[in-house]
Amino acid sequence: MALGVTALISACGDATTPDAPVVAPTASVSASYQMTAVILGPVSSDDDADLQVRLREAEGVGANLNFLRLTCGNGASREWGAGAIAKVLGRNRVPGATETEIVVHYLCPNSSRPLRLLADLSDDHGFHHQVEAAPFHPDWPGA
Repeated sequence: MALGVTALISACGDATTPDAPVVAPTASVSASYQMTAVILGPVSSDDDADLQVRLREAEGVGANLNFLRLTCGNGASREWGAGAIAKVLGRNRVPGATETEIVVHYLCPNSSRPLRLLADLSDDHGFHHQVEAAPFHPDWPGA
């Protein structure tokens, strides 16, 4: 099969084109993301507060942050899309080999706590990533 492809490429080229098979580009390094989410402010207001999100990429592969989604203990959710993220950060880009910090405000109705944060990213190699973190308050028991 490879010989047929090489012959086809050679036949389609001009006299200056080398007779080498075309190789599809591949990502030599996979992106690696870690995320933390810390609730800011008094513990008595952990259902309506600011959330400090830190997203770190370790392998030097940048990405676009498509959205952040917070899920509360009662099932309610809050989502920030790329446009809302860009308004806060000035961009929705997470550069490779850096840590990006964003602070967003949330409200979990009926005094429920935030349970889960999901970040959705598309990296520079065209791959899709989802990263999760459990938001916490430094004054919660066991934190």
